Amino acid sequence: PAANISEQNDAYLIEMAIPGYRRENVSIELDNKQLHIKGKREEGDDEAYTRREFGLGDFSRSFLIPGTANTEKIEAKFSDGILSVRIAKKDEAIPRPPRQIDIK
Repeated sequence: PAANISEQNDAYLIEMAIPGYRRENVSIELDNKQLHIKGKREEGDDEAYTRREFGLGDFSRSFLIPGTANTEKIEAKFSDGILSVRIAKKDEAIPRPPRQIDIK
């Protein structure tokens, strides 16, 4: 499935378009610095198609997680066929605004 990956100030965001899949048929696993997203979709063998243009079945995608990611803070949401995975950045990787240093 198609995926969008973006970097925000405090997190990385992976969005995947997986319409037709159910939340309980999607799994996310972190293995070291690899994030694996898998989905399973049962096909109806008893249906006869005149034309079949979109595929059903299993999928698997893997993403390399950068070293600046806090792998202890990963959240996932599934809504309207879009899976969103938010991976927080480590505190030291979050950009800080400039600050004035007092001279004594």
